[in-house]
Amino acid sequence: KEEECNNLNDKVNQLNLQLFTRNEKIENLEKRVAEEEAKGNKEKGLKKTIEKYQEISSQKDSKIEELETNYEQIKMKYDNFEKEKEKMRGQLEGLVKKLKKKKVEKTNLMEELKSKQTKITQLTTKMAELSSEVGVSQTSKELMEKNAEEKENKLK
Repeated sequence: KEEECNNLNDKVNQLNLQLFTRNEKIENLEKRVAEEEAKGNKEKGLKKTIEKYQEISSQKDSKIEELETNYEQIKMKYDNFEKEKEKMRGQLEGLVKKLKKKKVEKTNLMEELKSKQTKITQLTTKMAELSSEVGVSQTSKELMEKNAEEKENKLK
């Protein structure tokens, strides 16, 4: 009986050892499962993070395209403005040349007018002298001088 008891004890010990080994294996498997789940969660988290970054990157790309388009439009407007400015500068220079030409013409006309006024004055004086020689009365002479002065003043 003792031998049977020892045999049974050995079997119980063997079974306990097997049970302990199985429990260890189960714990190891559970650890592995937990690690794989954690790894899977990390991968899911990384995938979501990557998706967010891709979305943000896509938004930035479209914003960059929009800014480039805006830049091109502004550049075109600026170039058109510069062309228009140059055109207007040319027109202004043309007007300035015309104005200078008109000033010269005016100066020439003023000189011509002065010359004619001087001639009128000389002629009036000569006429007055001739009138006095011919014997025209002093009153007529004064009237002629007065008319000459009025004409001279009107020309000014």
